[in-house]
Amino acid sequence: SDADFEKQKTQLSGIFNAAIGISALQNKDYATAAKSLRAAVDVSPTDFSLVNPLALAYLQATPPDSINGIWYASRASVVAPNPQIQQQIERYAKSQYAKYHGGEDGWTDVLSQAKANPTMPSGFAIKPAPTPAEQAAALVNGKTPDDIKKLSFAEWELVLSAGDQAAQDQVWNV
Repeated sequence: SDADFEKQKTQLSGIFNAAIGISALQNKDYATAAKSLRAAVDVSPTDFSLVNPLALAYLQATPPDSINGIWYASRASVVAPNPQIQQQIERYAKSQYAKYHGGEDGWTDVLSQAKANPTMPSGFAIKPAPTPAEQAAALVNGKTPDDIKKLSFAEWELVLSAGDQAAQDQVWNV
């Protein structure tokens, strides 16, 4: 029947895409691996043997696709076959999150979304870590001259090397 044909076509497509994706990942062709494994995971979103390699394909690419990689690494920790592997994958995903985001705040939200959804929710986003210019601005914005005097040498150096002209002027004037 047409329904059986479509079901078999979907299953075989998942199997073939998985084979292509795993092979591409082994050959470090991360773009092909991500594309093929994503198609396979769409067919089998709870298959750890697909979800984990998909996360690696995203995270090992140059440049890495951190949003997708972190999501699928979190999801891989959820569908891991045993608690020991689950903990290892979760630690890895959390470290990738902290590296991208600049801290661990918000990690539990990402993990709870991965537990609740077999596929990445639309609009899923992770705020990236602040740039050096943003950090420099945060150091001096709204500060009094006495507060700026109390900044460490490393903080002055950051403001003078990465800050905008207004932030640099505030430090130099003090």
